[in-house]
Amino acid sequence: MRPTFDKTFEGMNYTVLNDILPELSSTYAMTQALMLSVMLNQLQAIWEKTSQLPLIKENKGLRDVLQAAIGTLKATKQDYWDKSLEGLTQKIDAELQKEYPSGEEYPLLQSLLEENCNLKEVLDRTIIALEETSRDYKSPALDELRKKIRAHLRNLLNWQLSLQAKLPSAAEAE
Repeated sequence: MRPTFDKTFEGMNYTVLNDILPELSSTYAMTQALMLSVMLNQLQAIWEKTSQLPLIKENKGLRDVLQAAIGTLKATKQDYWDKSLEGLTQKIDAELQKEYPSGEEYPLLQSLLEENCNLKEVLDRTIIALEETSRDYKSPALDELRKKIRAHLRNLLNWQLSLQAKLPSAAEAE
């Protein structure tokens, strides 16, 4: 089980205040533990306010790719069409039309996660439908759409790998 960052901060703060602080005897050590607790609270607040930004960007990228997909699929309809593409077009349209609730400054994290999950599901269906369609129908427009989807996925993977590169390795942590 991997707890979210907000739960991790909450657990760390609970441990500092309820397990470590009562065991300390010096005033200096108690003050340092309280300052650590304050810092953890601040980090949790910062996380809650800024953690949405990567999801906002990712969701925008997903929406852009799906918008390109819908345009290409509708244009392809003139030359080739089947029931799976019809249903797919409707699903993409429906997802792009959805309005997600937002908070005061930033959208709520839960609504961003829900949107992200839904957009990824529709993108998965799009990839599968394009693969199935490519067996029966060849089109430069669909090939271009596949390239856009791969570029989006490559950018997302590169971003995720860049985050991993910034984490200390197990050897460095020791």
